[in-house]
Amino acid sequence: MNFSPKISIIVPVYKVEKYLRKCLDSIVAQTFTDWECILVDDGSPDNSGEICDEYAQKDYRFKVIHQENKGVSAARNKGLDEAKGEWIGFVDSDDWIEKETYEVAYSKAVKEGVDLIQWGVFIEFTDRISKVAFKEKVITYSDAVKYWFPSMWHKLVLRKLIYDNNITFPVGIKISEDRIFAYQCYMNAKKSLSIKDCFYHYMMNGASVTHNMTEDMLRQEEKLLRGFEEELIRKNIKMNDFLLFIKVETKIRTLIKLSPPNFDLCRNIFSEVNNLFICRKTVFFTFVFVWIYVRMDFIARLLIWILKKRYL
Repeated sequence: MNFSPKISIIVPVYKVEKYLRKCLDSIVAQTFTDWECILVDDGSPDNSGEICDEYAQKDYRFKVIHQENKGVSAARNKGLDEAKGEWIGFVDSDDWIEKETYEVAYSKAVKEGVDLIQWGVFIEFTDRISKVAFKEKVITYSDAVKYWFPSMWHKLVLRKLIYDNNITFPVGIKISEDRIFAYQCYMNAKKSLSIKDCFYHYMMNGASVTHNMTEDMLRQEEKLLRGFEEELIRKNIKMNDFLLFIKVETKIRTLIKLSPPNFDLCRNIFSEVNNLFICRKTVFFTFVFVWIYVRMDFIARLLIWILKKRYL
């Protein structure tokens, strides 16, 4: 059936048969009904592909693409190639969304005349749920540190923004592919909106790549962020606080995402940050933390232990 929905939802699928039905049921339950959902089965070796076919047989709004395993970036790019919607949304196949997600996001995006909108996230651990919420406001470049969350699964983006600027997910890397895509969308958006509602449920799946990082993956992330920084410079876009923040965040990953923590890598990755101590209220505590842990291993290990108890 040929139709032109308002929203295309792209779901990359790989080895998620345990979670997939809950994800797809949450899409079926949307109070906004003018959508298509493109399921890209990325050569999944389990029954995920069959589950995708099952939903497509029951609901014409689901479209299934089966391909050899090429990675999540290639799967999302394939979804973008096939998307017909005016707006593009992404959902990870082991997560789920509240039923009013796209009704609220679409209506507010149209009302405010934005080309990118984001909403809050529930991060679900095995024993607790954390909440990442935002104020409802138009996001400027100076707001980026406080309001920009660099993932695509809790955003709705105008299709024209993506295609006019040739934005794609970088292929061949295992980390931060959606982060770079999100940065490029934000950088090219004429107007971005953050809303206070929390609609997305991010499941802390221990098998996820983001929870099993390697030094090579973090080096890949550094290279990608360097490219993003160069692009900002070329376009004369001032996002100094934001650039500093994401560099610091990458440093933190070398300590709380690697086992054992890699202090040499922490010092060397984005080394230009090591000598900075900028007392600005939006990033004050982050910079205090980095300033300490790149110099004093004992204190750093204590802080890592506290962070892991709190966030992991």
